[in-house]
Amino acid sequence: MIEEAQRTLKKGGVLAVLPFHLSNFRNKEKKKCKYTYKKLIDEICEQGFEYIEKNLEGIHFEKAYSPYYQQKGGISLDDLERGKVLVFKKR
Repeated sequence: MIEEAQRTLKKGGVLAVLPFHLSNFRNKEKKKCKYTYKKLIDEICEQGFEYIEKNLEGIHFEKAYSPYYQQKGGISLDDLERGKVLVFKKR
């Protein structure tokens, strides 16, 4: 994803990442490894991006579309997982 953003974004272009399930990420060798926000930020910055500190939150809607939760009667907005949106600018 990072390489494709580097290839397609113009200088000054914005990349916003809403990382959920950091323990299921894969590194460049496609090996599963646990990421932290810091590790992800560092890796994206190494690819030519500048991290821009923003206080943005995103919502993961996966549960809303899950047959399991739909059979249980659905879920409310408060039940959805939230996470920090990481914002970068291409150098």
